[in-house]
Amino acid sequence: MTGGEILNGHRSAPDSEVTKVLNGPSCSGQIVGNYVARKMNVGDISVIPAGVAHGWTDITSEVTYLSVRPDPKKVLEHGYVNPALK
Repeated sequence: MTGGEILNGHRSAPDSEVTKVLNGPSCSGQIVGNYVARKMNVGDISVIPAGVAHGWTDITSEVTYLSVRPDPKKVLEHGYVNPALK
């Protein structure tokens, strides 16, 4: 799902594992309003601009994905490598 707004969002703490290791500064909550739901298949690509609410729904087994997020505010230390890649 993309678009809409996040209702009662909870921001990840600046020093949390979510922010520092998993996926950078985040806000979780329910997406409401004018959003679009799309079915994704193996090999599909979705480009989501900064600031656009997004999330997963109707996952029947698992999701494996690659997320590329620029870090202009330098949240991660120079040379950071996600531990899963080591």
